[in-house]
Amino acid sequence: QRKTGFSNQELAFAFPISSRTLIRYSKKGMLSAPVSGRLVELAELFSRGIEIFGDNDKFFLWLRSPSVALGEKPINLIANSIGMDMLKDELGRIEHGIFS
Repeated sequence: QRKTGFSNQELAFAFPISSRTLIRYSKKGMLSAPVSGRLVELAELFSRGIEIFGDNDKFFLWLRSPSVALGEKPINLIANSIGMDMLKDELGRIEHGIFS
């Protein structure tokens, strides 16, 4: 959570689990297998985004800003695999200078 700057609500949406479950996981220090897999997927997205944008702040700003190409804020698409694929595709277009 410290690395992403996400609120508890945003982080719970990203996994997707309830805020209460997220707090319970943080107290235990353990995640379920599906949540662990989702964490890896999010970490890969963040690593790629930060690499493309050059720093955390620019990538986080992109996540929270409306995107014409995506039709909404990128952060709204992180809750499922289809949305994550859309984000990865859009990052690839940005990397290659293709702006929709």
